[in-house]
Amino acid sequence: MSTSACNLLVLFGSQTGTAQDCAEKIVREAKRRHFSSRAVAMDLYNVANLLNEELVVFVCSTTGQGDPPDNMKTFWKFLLRKDLPATSLTNMKFAVLGLGDSSYQKYNVVAKRLQKRLDQLGACSILKLGLADDQHDLGLNDYMMNILGDEMTMGRNDWGWNVPLPPKFPDPCTVQWLVTHYLDINSVPRRSFFELLKYHSQDELEKEKLEDFCSAQGQEELFSYCNRVKRTILEVSLNILYLKTMRLSSFSIGMKLK
Repeated sequence: MSTSACNLLVLFGSQTGTAQDCAEKIVREAKRRHFSSRAVAMDLYNVANLLNEELVVFVCSTTGQGDPPDNMKTFWKFLLRKDLPATSLTNMKFAVLGLGDSSYQKYNVVAKRLQKRLDQLGACSILKLGLADDQHDLGLNDYMMNILGDEMTMGRNDWGWNVPLPPKFPDPCTVQWLVTHYLDINSVPRRSFFELLKYHSQDELEKEKLEDFCSAQGQEELFSYCNRVKRTILEVSLNILYLKTMRLSSFSIGMKLK
C-alpha cells in the first residue's frame, strides 16, 4: 500500500438500512482519523473500478433464504462472471463485514460467499471475515478499530481537519440551508441517528435512553418507536426537545415549591 495516500472505499449491500448504517459509521470514523473515505451502495458503484481500488471494506446483509440485498444483486452477478481472471483484484486489499441473524439457517451466507469470491479473484484480505449477529451486540466498534488500525495508518492522508465543503455547498453553510436543500428531516431515522444524538447529548437520562436504542437489546423498542409508526427525524427531534423542556419545567417548579 502506498504511504502517500490511501482512499478507503466502503461498499454496502443493505435491505433494511442496517448495513448502510454500519458502512456510514465506518466512513465517519475513518474521516475522523484523517482518511479520505466514502460509502456507496454496491449497485451504484461501477464494479469495473475495483481494479483501481487500494482498500475496500464490504458491508452486506443476508436476506430471505440466503439472498443478497436488492442493491447488491447486480454487483454480485458481475463478480460471479466466469470470464474474470483469477488475478483481477490482486492490487486490492479488502475486509468483509457480514450482518445476519444466527437464528436463521443461512446465517451471513452472503458475506461468506463474497469473501470466498474476492479471494478467488486474487484480492488480499487484511482481516478475518467479520460476522455480526443480530442476536448479540454487533461488535462493530471492535471490527472498525481493526480496520482503522495499523494497516490503514500506513497509508493515511494528511489533509487534516480543515476539509473544504463540497462544491455545491455554500460557504458559510447554514443549518437552514442544509435543512432546505440537503437534509431529509421527514425520513424515518436509522440507528446511526440515535448514535450521533447519544454522542452529543449532555443529559444523562436522555443519553441513557439513546444508549438503549443503540444496543442490540433495544432494537425492538427502537423499531416500535420509529419504524412501526413512521416517526420522522423532525418528530423525534421535537419529541426529545419537548421531553427535555418538560423535565426542566418540573425541576423549576420543584425548586419554587421548596
